[in-house]
Amino acid sequence: MLERFPAKLFILGSQSDITAFNKLKSGIILSAERLSFSEAYPELNQRFTLFTVDESLERSDDDFPPLQSPFAVYQSDPSTEVLYFQKIGNTRSSLPLICFVRKMDQRTGFIFGENCWRWRIYNFVQEANHESFDALIQKIVRYLSVKTDQRPFRVSASSQYPENKPVEFEAVLYNPSFELINTPEVSLAVSDEPGNTYPFVFGKTGKGYFLDAGTFPAGIYHYIASVTIGTEKHEATGTFIVEPVNLEALDLQANHHILNRIATSHRGASYSPVQLEQLAKDIKDHPEIHAVSYTHEHFGDLIGNIWLFIWIIGLLTLEWLMRKNSGL
Repeated sequence: MLERFPAKLFILGSQSDITAFNKLKSGIILSAERLSFSEAYPELNQRFTLFTVDESLERSDDDFPPLQSPFAVYQSDPSTEVLYFQKIGNTRSSLPLICFVRKMDQRTGFIFGENCWRWRIYNFVQEANHESFDALIQKIVRYLSVKTDQRPFRVSASSQYPENKPVEFEAVLYNPSFELINTPEVSLAVSDEPGNTYPFVFGKTGKGYFLDAGTFPAGIYHYIASVTIGTEKHEATGTFIVEPVNLEALDLQANHHILNRIATSHRGASYSPVQLEQLAKDIKDHPEIHAVSYTHEHFGDLIGNIWLFIWIIGLLTLEWLMRKNSGL
């Protein structure tokens, strides 16, 4: 019957059947010649990454009442994540007090000890409420029941950017209990078509991440964002296009202030349509503006001009004919 449920939570105490528990092959096996129980205080595992622990619980876990925990040899699965270790007396052991095992799409939680209700009472004595303890139980249940097909790391960006606008990215990161976190560093690498790579690091904003990568030349770009939670590395990839921008088409209205500055910087002046007469007068009176004439002399050999030679021959022939007809 247990195999029908993808998530399970075991609480082992003095009334538990350890032999039956071991037959379930849940990920942890307890073995002892004669099972006994000892008082185990909780000690938080600082490397635990499945979900966050409230600061009030983290500060006071050493003062929590002990649980009656099985004293045995614990054979655990390599995927075991320990939330609290057992501290027997003043000595911290490697035995888990609260831990989790994840196999494929199945998640299993373990509380090796009875009398957890004492922690809730202690929480009320210290804080005058049960919020921290209840939040811990809720996070345990949320982690065990969360759907495993949800992506823990997501990066969003537009698919197109104009060339004159910055390329911006937003990212969110969830721990295995699907709580928003932003403690790990998120890096991003953008590569262009020639193969150049531009590395970036996201900034943290509230519970998320944001990156202003600046402007890029027109082209097609690919990006890979990566982050590591505990021993797991997550990546998100995507593509965006930077489109060229015709700067002259952005503002089709003349900017007379800029035009006046350009004219003044080059010893000129600007005139409005009603000042055309003044423009003509200034051009006429300008000392550097006056009429200029140019001449160009060219010399050439007449003997080399065939048309002049033909013209002379023609005149001589005409004179000869006139003289002959006149009897001269």
